[in-house]
Amino acid sequence: MRFLITTADERSWRFDREVVFLGEWCLRYDRADHWAGSDAVMASAFCPTGPERDAALAEVDRVSLQLLAELGNSLNAQHGLDADARFWRILLGHWINRYTSVLFHRWHAVRLMLAEHEIAGTIVFTSPGLSLAVNDTDSFTWACNDDVWNNLLIGDLVQRLSKVPIEYLPVSIAGIPSRGKPRPQGLAARAARLLQKDTDSLILNSYLPLGIALQVHLGLREVPQQRSTPAVPQVPADPALRARLRDAQHGAAHPAANPSEDFAAYARDMLFQMLPTCFLEGFPALHREVASMPMRYSSSGQPGAWRKVARTSSASTATISALHAIVHRRPNASRPATRFSRGVGRRMTSACRLSSSRRPAGSSVTIRRVACCSSN
Repeated sequence: MRFLITTADERSWRFDREVVFLGEWCLRYDRADHWAGSDAVMASAFCPTGPERDAALAEVDRVSLQLLAELGNSLNAQHGLDADARFWRILLGHWINRYTSVLFHRWHAVRLMLAEHEIAGTIVFTSPGLSLAVNDTDSFTWACNDDVWNNLLIGDLVQRLSKVPIEYLPVSIAGIPSRGKPRPQGLAARAARLLQKDTDSLILNSYLPLGIALQVHLGLREVPQQRSTPAVPQVPADPALRARLRDAQHGAAHPAANPSEDFAAYARDMLFQMLPTCFLEGFPALHREVASMPMRYSSSGQPGAWRKVARTSSASTATISALHAIVHRRPNASRPATRFSRGVGRRMTSACRLSSSRRPAGSSVTIRRVACCSSN
């Protein structure tokens, strides 16, 4: 029997017995002198190929869409909203797809390891400041690569999928790192802010080459600005609220499913435990902040198509963390739904995406205003 090592955090390592590393991510090669030569093996990687890969992607898409619909209904009831599926797809689509993909990999990786090795035990961290629920979607992206966060998640999986003895190790840590350090603005960017007008358009992360992005700004007759969103305010998770919502959702959908045997049941069971706080505890404040932002109406250039257009001002720049804006044409109701990962799973942390249609010089850039909890 071997001791299971789940991450590169050496506080959870034991070399007084044979060990098995869950994956290559456990090995830091700048620390090779610590683990080289030890009596250790590497668990087989969960990496489906060919038809198995296609089936795995289809499963992730199916479960993502399922969870998105259920979570949208739960959040509508919790926040007193009547938002449609498209609202929640824009707001939650990126996070749901990443959440499902991460859990799918961890769930199968642990099951494969348990099938191949007899495990004598593992270490799981514990601390009052630790939680799988981070602040926003950007923080979730960072957490997926964090050793402590993965130790908690994999420890939960090992406990659910087996009877492996778990040693809980108290650690001194304030919480999971939320995001990278903001990039400082240069002199040119600070000078451009002095030339900003209240009527300037808001464009974040257009994904355009620099030259074309400059042409867009010049066509709109405005000085190009280096935009960035401030961090979403930190809001602590409410375990009692999340447990109540989890029980309500779990009882309403597939109550007989076993999370240890059915991946969809496990993803549903963990949904409210891992949902970023900006969608739940911090959502009402962000929603009010978005509603208070200055808006005006402007034509999108298509006959009869009108949109709300957000404009930044010196008083509103601190509130754009609550805005998720997507430049788009009027949606075509007859257009068939695309695959989840292609339709909403890419680059939805951006605050604005340019439409592919050309716009005349000086015309308004049109966006749709919905509450956003991404800080990227």
